[in-house]
Amino acid sequence: MAIKNYKRSGCKDIFNAFLVSSAEYADFYEFPILIPSSEIPKQLISFSKAIHSNDYNNWVHFYEDDVQFERFWRTP
Repeated sequence: MAIKNYKRSGCKDIFNAFLVSSAEYADFYEFPILIPSSEIPKQLISFSKAIHSNDYNNWVHFYEDDVQFERFWRTP
């Protein structure tokens, strides 16, 4: 059950619902269905450090305080 009407007149989308407009959900609690990847990351870098890094062989993770990636959430 995807969110379809996220641009109603006069409403501000403070949750960025458009980011999940095409997502699929499972069960009563509507957990998002994630497609598994066959790749296993060899190197991880936090989002806050990735901005200043020149090493492009890392997978970016968001396992840090929300304040660190708020800029990504606000302007995807």
